[in-house]
Amino acid sequence: MDRHSPLNNIILRSQCLQRAGVPNANGDVFTEACLRDIARSTLANPKVHGHIGPTYDGKVHMSEVSHKVEGIRYEGDALVGDVHVLNTYRGKILTGLLELREDAWEFALSGHGTTTEDGTITAFKLFSVDVVPAKDLHDEETFTPLGRCCPNEQRNISGGCDNCGDPCY
Repeated sequence: MDRHSPLNNIILRSQCLQRAGVPNANGDVFTEACLRDIARSTLANPKVHGHIGPTYDGKVHMSEVSHKVEGIRYEGDALVGDVHVLNTYRGKILTGLLELREDAWEFALSGHGTTTEDGTITAFKLFSVDVVPAKDLHDEETFTPLGRCCPNEQRNISGGCDNCGDPCY
C-alpha cells in the first residue's frame, strides 16, 4: 500500500480491475474489446466511485462510497486503475480491511451490459468498481465474505441482519 500524508490516504496503483478472458465472480467473461471500450468511455468521466461489496439496486450511493478509481486504462490483458481509498466512514472500514488482509479483496466491475448465452460480455456500461472478497478465499472456512454476518443473513432495510442484528457491510 502506498500511503501519502497529510491525510494518510491509501492509494493502490495499477490495480487489476478485470482480466480479459477470465471469469468474474458471476462466471461471466469480459472480452478484450469490451474492456478497451470501458477504458475509452472513462476518458470523459475519469473518476469512478465504488463501494465495499456490490449495491443491491445497481446505483452508486455517495453516502456509502469507500473509494474512487482514477486512470482506468487497458494494460496487457487487463483493465487497471489507481484506487484511492477515501476519508469517509466506509473508506475507513476499507482501510481497516486492507490493513487486516490486503490479499482478501479484489475489485469487481458493476454496471449493465450485453452477455451472450455462454456468459461472454460484449458490451458494458460501467457504473462503479466495487471491492469484493477474493475468489480464491470463498472456500476458506475462516473467511466471512462482505455482506454476510451470519449463515442465515436476512438483510433488513437499515442494512443490518434480522437474525443476529449486526450491521452487514
